[in-house]
Amino acid sequence: MTAISTYEELKQEHDICREALDVLQQSEKSYRTLIENVNIGVYRNTGGPHGRFLQVNPTIVKIFGYDSVEDFMTIAVSDLYEHPEDRKLYIAELLKKGFVKDKEIRLRKKDGTIIWGATTAKIHYNDDGSIKWIDGVIQDITERKAAQEKALKSYHFERTIKAVLQIALEPISLEEQLDRILNLVLEIPFLSLQSKGCVYLVNEETAEIEMKAKGGLDQKASLDSTLISSGRCLCGEAATSKDIIFANRAAEPPGKCFECELPHGQYCIPIKSRDRVHGLINLIIKEGHKRDIQEEEFLNSIANTLAGIIEHKKTEEEKEKLQAQLIQSEKLSALGRMTANVAHEIRNPLTALGGLAKRLGRKIPEESKEKEYTKAIVSEANRLEKILNGVLSYTEETSLHKDSHNINGIVNEALQVFSALHEKPLITIEKALGEVPDILIDKEQVREVLDNLLANAGDALPTGGKIKVVTSKENFAGQPYVSVKMTDTGQGITEEDLRRVFEPFFTTKAVGKYHGIGLGLAISKKIMTEHGGFIRVESEVGKGSTFSLFFPCSK
Repeated sequence: MTAISTYEELKQEHDICREALDVLQQSEKSYRTLIENVNIGVYRNTGGPHGRFLQVNPTIVKIFGYDSVEDFMTIAVSDLYEHPEDRKLYIAELLKKGFVKDKEIRLRKKDGTIIWGATTAKIHYNDDGSIKWIDGVIQDITERKAAQEKALKSYHFERTIKAVLQIALEPISLEEQLDRILNLVLEIPFLSLQSKGCVYLVNEETAEIEMKAKGGLDQKASLDSTLISSGRCLCGEAATSKDIIFANRAAEPPGKCFECELPHGQYCIPIKSRDRVHGLINLIIKEGHKRDIQEEEFLNSIANTLAGIIEHKKTEEEKEKLQAQLIQSEKLSALGRMTANVAHEIRNPLTALGGLAKRLGRKIPEESKEKEYTKAIVSEANRLEKILNGVLSYTEETSLHKDSHNINGIVNEALQVFSALHEKPLITIEKALGEVPDILIDKEQVREVLDNLLANAGDALPTGGKIKVVTSKENFAGQPYVSVKMTDTGQGITEEDLRRVFEPFFTTKAVGKYHGIGLGLAISKKIMTEHGGFIRVESEVGKGSTFSLFFPCSK
């Protein structure tokens, strides 16, 4: 009985062990099935700075883009890190804590693509304290990180736009506004900026692009890039194309607007409203930075806001300028009315004075001094009457008697009279009269303008020279005009005097018997304005001057 009992007990224990082994084998099979089908990567690897994989599941192979488990097992663990030295930092943290949870690391796939991974790992030790292996799981969180980054970018971008709008409302200069807005942009995280950049504005008179605000640039870079031209560099290309120009590395000269000691790329964003470019934003970015639609939308918003600020400032300046002109015009109008009244009051007694002097002169012997005195009185009275007529012509409203005329005929008449009255054989006349349409003008008034310009050209050639008259049809600001351009080779007009040549009573000539008091050009400008046209002047000291008349083509 004892032997039998012992046998039965042993058999029973064997059956129990067998059942337990079957359960364990089944559990291991279920565990392996679970590991192989779970949607997160599972791994076991060795320690050390590089590490080798001991076990992995198919999901981790798929995450990193390898062809098979066997292919994946041949690589070092450090090969999966964006920077291999990050592996050492990770092992150091594991050794210190023994366990790491949800550690976010930038990792590299087989094709070089950088992804974000969240890994949880535990270190296991041998009895002697050495590292046995490291067990861990990893999940691809690239999309989640991208969504977080996009949300964070939106927050910073919206906050910056709000700050920019607040700056736009502050009563400070445009340069100060540009400087503060640029600094706001350079301080934004996620733009991968080198905290360097500048803002250019287009000079409407010279068409050059001038630096108006800068941040993080050294003095040499600032001086070298104060002015750029359309099409000359990346900024010039952006100004010409009116589109954002992006480069993820520095372009070769002449692609650079300025030097930078670090490898870099650039964002060149045109500041525009409708089809008009007001300026550019130039931002220096880290080399290799990838183009981002969200970034460009934000930078376009900044540029559009700056365009609004610039247009508002220009509108305010134009408004102030027009107000000043209106005040000045009202003053001149009042002065003109007063001057006209005074001229009328003076002209009658002056005419009487001249007439009496003539009558007195006829009764005085020719050889007497009194005869010379009366001649001088008559001469000065005539000159003063001429001046008064000029003043009245400038101050009084005139009624134009327009008719259809060809400007070439009027130019020929004026040149013929000028040649007959000015006995200066050293002055040569050159004509280039083009085919121009007839225009509606007051012939006598236009003739007065041409006579004034010819007289001035003659005075500018005291020792001789050339006067050239050119007529043509040309467009100006999208409108057709008939132009008359009169060029002399005289001494020219200084830049300071050039700004004042059309002012009444301004003259560079000596006022005397043979010269007026500076009303000729002022009257000419008034006549051109009354015809709906305008007059322009260009001059260079020592080379001569060109006066241009623009008459609107008749409708």
